[in-house]
Amino acid sequence: MNTSHSKAALNTSALVMVYYFRINVPMLNDSYDESLVILRRRFCWSYPDIFYSKQVVTGSAHRSTVDANLTAKLLTEERNLGDQLLYEKMREKWLRSPELNANNFSVKNLDVFD
Repeated sequence: MNTSHSKAALNTSALVMVYYFRINVPMLNDSYDESLVILRRRFCWSYPDIFYSKQVVTGSAHRSTVDANLTAKLLTEERNLGDQLLYEKMREKWLRSPELNANNFSVKNLDVFD
C-alpha cells in the first residue's frame, strides 16, 4: 500500500470511529427484523409500532442503467474500505446491544414478521 492509500485508510478509520461513537442504536439490513425488536424493547414500543410491509423486489431488468463513471467512483478501494470498516464496527456495537443479549430474546420474537 502506498503512502496516499495509507493516509486514506487512516482517515477512513478515524471517520468510522466518529460514526461509531455518534450512533447509539445501529440497525443492520441483514438483521433488520432483529434490529426492529431491539428498537421496540429499547424505546418501549408496541409490536404495531415496528410492523412493516415487505415490498416486492424486482429483477435487475427493471433497474435503470448506472453511469460507468459513477460505478467506478462507488467501487474505489477507499470507499469500499470505509463501508467495510463502518459495517464491522456497527455490527460489533449491534451484537453488544443489551436487548439482544437479554435471556428472553429468541427467534420467537421474530415470528410476528412472518
